[in-house]
Amino acid sequence: MTTKDRVIGWANPAFEKLFGYERGEMAGVSIRVGYCSDEAYQAFGREAYPVIYAGGSYRTEQECQRKDGSRFFADVSGLMLSPETGETLWCFVDVTDRKRKEQEITQLAFNDTLTALPNRRLLVDRLSQAMTANKRSDRHGAVIFIDLDNFKALNDAHGHGVGDLLLLEVADRLKGCVREIDTVSRFGGDEFVVLLGDLTTNQVHATELANKVAENIRVSLALPYVLAGGNESETIEHRCSASIGVVLFSKQHQSQEDLLKWADVAMYRSKAEGRDRVTFMAERRAKQRS
Repeated sequence: MTTKDRVIGWANPAFEKLFGYERGEMAGVSIRVGYCSDEAYQAFGREAYPVIYAGGSYRTEQECQRKDGSRFFADVSGLMLSPETGETLWCFVDVTDRKRKEQEITQLAFNDTLTALPNRRLLVDRLSQAMTANKRSDRHGAVIFIDLDNFKALNDAHGHGVGDLLLLEVADRLKGCVREIDTVSRFGGDEFVVLLGDLTTNQVHATELANKVAENIRVSLALPYVLAGGNESETIEHRCSASIGVVLFSKQHQSQEDLLKWADVAMYRSKAEGRDRVTFMAERRAKQRS
């Protein structure tokens, strides 16, 4: 298509079809119709037009919107067609299938296949980001390590399919116990890790906040689970408490693996002391262990 002042002068049939318009219907129309929001429309203009007006070509990938409101991804390239008139020329290539495949690959690489929660790899990356941010802000965060106490018995008695249903329910309950900015991850098997990345600058208050979240998790996970059995009419009620370990972090020079190790040690102390409980490992104590 060609545009002037962000209004379409001409669009070929392939472009019109891509955006869901009839032949000739897009002439004289603002290109705003192809953007998903005003913010996206303004941002594209700020980025693209200085490059084009300076004599360069601009290329990016952009989510676009069709006439019926459906969306697709396009490889967009543009250049100045006529400096005298201000006309620009643009080419759009539909890359939705490729983007979808890329998203699927990313999902497999960074998310647990059963629960769709972040996996260990993504958790470590987010923990690294949280540690960096907290060093700058002097705020505390917390790592909460959770291990289910009575999961193997369910698997042994009813099979892995029923066990998977319980893990899915655990994932939902954990997400209901935290803020949107927090991370709930499946660490592996029946182990989960919750990252509270931004609590407060006061260590005592941060400990109280982390303990409140951990206790809410403990209580929530201890509630009965009603799971579908092998046939449509069968249900299985199961109780499964959790042993929980917590470690705080702030601006100390710790590694992600150290924090996870200390939270794991605290979790095993919960198991050793009777299970269904929360155990903290203080920053100073953890530092001495390193």
